Amino acid sequence: MRFFSQVTLFLCIAVLCTSPTTFGSRFKRGSRRQPVLFNRYICPPQCACSLNIIYCSGKQLNEIPSTFPRNGEFLHLENNYITRIHSGVFRHFPAIQRIILTKNRLISAGLKARSFEGLTALKRLDLSENKLTRFPRSLPPSLVELRLNLNNITKVKRGATRGLTNLVALSLFRNSITDAGFEPAILKNMTALSYLDLNENLLETVPQGLPESLREIRLENNGLKNVTAGIFTSQSLLHHFSLRNNQLSDQGINFNAWSNMSNLFLLDLSYNKLRTIPRGLPPSLHQLIIENNFIEEINYKTFISSLNLTQIKLSFNKIRIITPGSFTRLIHLRFLDLAFNNLLYVPRGLPTTLEALFLESNQIFSVQIDSFCPMNPERFVTSKLHTLRLDGNLIDSNDLPALAFYCLSSMEVVVT
Repeated sequence: MRFFSQVTLFLCIAVLCTSPTTFGSRFKRGSRRQPVLFNRYICPPQCACSLNIIYCSGKQLNEIPSTFPRNGEFLHLENNYITRIHSGVFRHFPAIQRIILTKNRLISAGLKARSFEGLTALKRLDLSENKLTRFPRSLPPSLVELRLNLNNITKVKRGATRGLTNLVALSLFRNSITDAGFEPAILKNMTALSYLDLNENLLETVPQGLPESLREIRLENNGLKNVTAGIFTSQSLLHHFSLRNNQLSDQGINFNAWSNMSNLFLLDLSYNKLRTIPRGLPPSLHQLIIENNFIEEINYKTFISSLNLTQIKLSFNKIRIITPGSFTRLIHLRFLDLAFNNLLYVPRGLPTTLEALFLESNQIFSVQIDSFCPMNPERFVTSKLHTLRLDGNLIDSNDLPALAFYCLSSMEVVVT
């Protein structure tokens, strides 16, 4: 009896101590699936695995490994030679939350309808710096961030965006998307989308029918010539809107272009071809940036619809005439930059709320006694200005009125 117990114990130990390969081979004849399932959760030999992170970066991989640890959540596959993602390769790894596939050789034909099948927890996907020509299809609906920067995408097809209702950030920076490749309302179903980056594409018109959930849109360095009405079909949450470095002219901006933007806080129109400041700007606007244009004049109607402005940047324009009182009603204005223009005088009727005023590199030749300090004989007025730049003008400091800066208590004044 004792002999049989020892034999039984030996057999049990032998089975338990068998290597994974040997254990799998015992079931090879009866079922081919057992060894595959057993080995699927091993760290790929080319990679390094630590806790829930899988590092396969720069390993000269031609395809995505078929094995990953069961607890893997973050997968790094950047800097390889991967050209395609086989159907079902991620099917048994639902825990993965982030995949980085930047700087590979992925082509659109290499992404199949089931390439991302099974990634039910995937939140972030980065396919930047590849060779994609189309917006990927059949992406997991769980995605909240998608980056497709530095590809050669020319078109976003309507079916490709279907189901991405949880997407918050979409970045398509430096592709080749044209107006024809971006149909109106193509992103309308992305009801959670907050950030959209379309910088450095080939668009000539600001896309229409965008989701009202957007809070920031970047359309810099395109060939934009038109901002038409209908960007939003109802009131949007848009907060930041950047249209820098395009081909926008006065004729290309519709008066109703800013409708349904009642939350717009910052608008950047720098490096365009504007000769006047656009009309009809929303009253919610706080920061207006129109540097490096061809604006020549500002009058009392210029800011009539946007009296809540706190910051205006108009440097590097051609401004020569500012009608007295043009800024007076801007009672919240704290920062005004009029540097590098053609001004002959300090603007009259500046608001007392100003904290920083930049007038350097104009053609100003004199400063009036009340240019910065109101002459009020009944009470002493202290200015809020802490920065004043007048250098690079034609002012002779010996000709400055003695009381020109009397109300400027603690500040930096640069005259010459």
